Amino acid sequence: GFGGAPALLVLRRLPILLDDAASEGARASSTPTVPTAAKQGSEMLDAAVQERCRWQSALSEVDSTRPVHTLLNLLHAPTGGTLEQLAKVLMRLENLSHVLVW
Repeated sequence: GFGGAPALLVLRRLPILLDDAASEGARASSTPTVPTAAKQGSEMLDAAVQERCRWQSALSEVDSTRPVHTLLNLLHAPTGGTLEQLAKVLMRLENLSHVLVW
């Protein structure tokens, strides 16, 4: 709501491991080989592939060889820090509500 209560969130993007067979199957089935007349059936197939990929990514293991990204909030950067300097530069280019810094 608009009660003015403080809120805190840490959002991290974790790289995941997908098995090769699943990722190859997803790539092969997303290739546009269906005739235009069967577009509705193709859209249903694409939805099924997307749903399968969502479950595979939800159940997959974290890839510890790749870095974990953390989303930083430039609106609440500490005064005098490097993050505040970056925010000042980016404010010249774009509104900070439109900027994501990982």
